[in-house]
Amino acid sequence: MHSVYIELIVDLGYVGFGLLMLVFVIILSRVLIGIKTRRRNAIFSVLGLGVTVMIAVQNLLDFTIQIPAIAATYAAILGVAFAQSWPSQNRAAGSSR
Repeated sequence: MHSVYIELIVDLGYVGFGLLMLVFVIILSRVLIGIKTRRRNAIFSVLGLGVTVMIAVQNLLDFTIQIPAIAATYAAILGVAFAQSWPSQNRAAGSSR
């Protein structure tokens, strides 16, 4: 049995582990806000949340996130989810931008 969380606590210490988890909580709280407030493209935030839950549960017993291809794919999905969680700006019909 292998736990990424225990390994991170041993490598980073409790403070480092806590700060790392705090970053994920901040990102995921923004993604949750995006799920509740976005009308368009909310599916990306839902996908990011779902993948995060799947990876978090699987890392209790396995080392999946330490495989570079999985880590890169997860980072890309979470990045898109985070970017799409912000409200889009409504532009005027004749705007030059």
